[in-house]
Amino acid sequence: MLKRLWSRAEAFAGFLRARIDRFRPVRARSSAAEIDFLPAVEELVERPVSPLGRAILAAILILIVAAVVWAFLGKLDVHASLSGRIVPAGRVKVVEPLERNTVRAIRVREGEPVAAGQVLIELDPTEPAADHARLRRELAATRVEVRRLRAAIGAVRNGRRFEELESPLRERPGTPAGDAPGREAVPVESHLLAVHTELLHRTLAAYWGEDEALASERRQSEAELTRLRAALEERRELNRVVARRAGMFEALYLRDLESEARYLQAVGERNRERIALRSDEEQVQVVQERVAILRARRRTLRESALRDLTREFSDAERRRDALVQERAKALRRERHTRIAAPVAGTVRQLAVHTEGEVVEAGQRLLVVVPEDAGLEVEAWTLNKDRGFVSPGQPVRVKVESFPFTRYGAVEGEVLDVANDAVEREGAGLVFPVRVSLASDRLWVDGRDQPLVPGMAVRVEVRTGERRTIEYLLTPLLRYRDEALRER
Repeated sequence: MLKRLWSRAEAFAGFLRARIDRFRPVRARSSAAEIDFLPAVEELVERPVSPLGRAILAAILILIVAAVVWAFLGKLDVHASLSGRIVPAGRVKVVEPLERNTVRAIRVREGEPVAAGQVLIELDPTEPAADHARLRRELAATRVEVRRLRAAIGAVRNGRRFEELESPLRERPGTPAGDAPGREAVPVESHLLAVHTELLHRTLAAYWGEDEALASERRQSEAELTRLRAALEERRELNRVVARRAGMFEALYLRDLESEARYLQAVGERNRERIALRSDEEQVQVVQERVAILRARRRTLRESALRDLTREFSDAERRRDALVQERAKALRRERHTRIAAPVAGTVRQLAVHTEGEVVEAGQRLLVVVPEDAGLEVEAWTLNKDRGFVSPGQPVRVKVESFPFTRYGAVEGEVLDVANDAVEREGAGLVFPVRVSLASDRLWVDGRDQPLVPGMAVRVEVRTGERRTIEYLLTPLLRYRDEALRER
C-alpha cells in the first residue's frame, strides 16, 4: 500500500517537474523511438497531447450554446413568395373585332409605333353599311310619318283644314334631327315629304268630308226643327181658338140656343186639332232627337279620329325610337370595321397577315403596348398568404431573366390585393396582386438594362418575423396535434 502511494507520489512529482520544464529548454532526444520507450508520465512530458482537440471540443460546445441562445432570442423574417410578370401600368390594349368579318386591309406591321386613333386594320364594311343605309331610310320615313300624324292630330283638335296649315311637315324645334343632308338623302327626303303631304291631305279631306256631311245633315234637321216649332206654336194657338169656340157652342147648346149638329161639329173640330197638336209635338221631339244624335255623331267622329291618329302616332314614335337605337347599333358596327388604336403605343402580337382572312368576334388581332407607360407587376398570391399580404407593404422583385444573386433585385410596394380569388391554370385559386416598381431598369454588366413587359418575376413580401426555435418546434407541434388519430 505504501509502495503504491510512493509510486503515485513520484509520478505526480514527475508530472510537476515536466510542467515546470516546459518553460525550460528541453533536452533533445535522439529519436522518437527513445521517447516511445519512456514511462507514460515521462512520455507525456516529452511529447504532450496536442491542444487542438480540446480547442475543437470547446468551440463545438460554444457553438451549441450560441445556437441554443440564438434559437430562443433570435428572430427571422417571414416572406411570402409570389409569382408574376411585368405588365404596363396602363395594361396592354387588346384589339378585337366586334363581329365575324373578313380583313380588307392591314395598315400596320409588328413593332410599328402608332398614334391614338390611327387605323390599324380595316374590315369589310359592305354588310354593316347596307344595314345602316336601310335603317337610315326607314328612320327618315318614320320621322316624316310622325310629323304627318302630329300635324293631323293638331288639325283635327284645332278644327283646321289642310289649306289652313303652314308647312305641316316641317320639323318642330326640340324633336330629333333628321339625317345629315347628303347626295342620296335629298331626293329620298323630298319624295317622302311629297308622299306624306298627300297622305295628310287625304286624311284631313276624308275626316272633314264626313264631318261636313254630318254638319250639313244637322243643319237641315235644325232648320226643320225650327219650322216644326213655328208650326207647333200656330197649332197650339189654333187649338186654343177651336177649344174656345167649342165651349161657346156647348154653352149655347145647353141653353137650347144652338142645334146639336153645330155643337157636335165644333166638338169634332176641337178633337181633330188636339190630335194634330200631339202629332206636331211628336214630330218636334223626333227632330230634336235627330239633331242631338247628329251632334253626338260629330263628337264621336272627332274623338274616334283623334283616338286612331293618336294610336298611330304612338306606334310611329315607338318605331322611330327603336329605329334610332337600331341605327346607332348599325352605325357602331360600320365604324368598327375600321379598327383604330385605342392609345398611342407599339403594335405587338399581330395575328392577321392576309387580306381576305376571316376573323371571328372577340378574336385577338393584336395588342398595343401603351407608349411611355410605367411598369408594374401583376402577381398572384396563394390562399395561405392572402391574409398576410396587404397594400403598402414593401417588396423585393427578382427578375428571372437576370439572376438576383448577381444583378440584384428591384424594390417595390404592394398597390392592391384582390378580394376575390380567380382560377389560374396549374395553381388553382389565387388572388391577383398589383405591385409598383421603384425602378424600371437593372444594372447588368456595366450597362442600364430596361425591364420590358412580359418578363417573369418572383415577388418577395415581408409578412412578419418568427423566432428561430419556432421553425424547429412547428413540425413537432404539428405531429403531436395530428398523430394518433383515426380517419
